[in-house]
Amino acid sequence: MLICNFIYTCLKVCVCVFCCCIDNLLERHYRHRITTSSSQ
Repeated sequence: MLICNFIYTCLKVCVCVFCCCIDNLLERHYRHRITTSSSQ
């Protein structure tokens, strides 16, 4: 369910679903790490 929602978001944002999903995943991961590091 989460994956479907994630893919749907990628579809809305990008034409290249696979590339977009990878980019978004990396970006989210980086932002999350940065935010977590900043909090601590």
